[in-house]
Amino acid sequence: MSTQDNNYSLGRATRTATALVMAVVLLGGAAIGRPAMAAESATAGDASTSYLVWQVIGWTIASIILIRMIVLGRRSRKLKKELGYPKGQRVRLWTLEFLEPPLELAILGVLLVHELTTDWQHVAVAILAIVPGILLGRYRAGQMFVAALPEHKAVVVTRTRGEIYALVGIILLKTLENVGENVAFPNWLTLILTAGLIIILVDSTTRVATLYQRYRQSTSEQSTNAELQH
Repeated sequence: MSTQDNNYSLGRATRTATALVMAVVLLGGAAIGRPAMAAESATAGDASTSYLVWQVIGWTIASIILIRMIVLGRRSRKLKKELGYPKGQRVRLWTLEFLEPPLELAILGVLLVHELTTDWQHVAVAILAIVPGILLGRYRAGQMFVAALPEHKAVVVTRTRGEIYALVGIILLKTLENVGENVAFPNWLTLILTAGLIIILVDSTTRVATLYQRYRQSTSEQSTNAELQH
């Protein structure tokens, strides 16, 4: 594919993503109006409207981040082809890696705040869930890391099932959030929901941080070996 074709495809993807952002804002605005008009009390209406406003803000931020990730993803795939890495391994620019935790936070943040402000039990569960999130993130980073590419500010990683599980988890949590707007969940289920949110967010952040730590160590070793050879 020529550079002109790449630029055209990239521009088309950017325009499409921008249109999606606008659609999210417009649909969110329409959704905000309905509960406010149908609210039985001013307090309930304000709370519902505030929640939906933050949802729209979160999805708008997520859409903007996603646009940037699409651009960086194309650059990463192009770099992989240039360097000739085999199937099953991916070259990831660090800018792309660093955007994953903010993306997940933008998607799940509103729901997390809602759960944490429910009662002390949810806060306690969230604190306890930090540990397995850290352990999972460190384990995944150890399984994924292949090599550092300091000259390209990138890292080579392998595909893992953990990425699929994380995506399924996010979809499941968002589905529960939407269902929860109309159905009252038992307390134990909301506690599990809170734990799941924390584990996903902490796992993502820890994974990126640990990968970067491994990257720095590998880069330092490469520099040391290069100096010894000279």
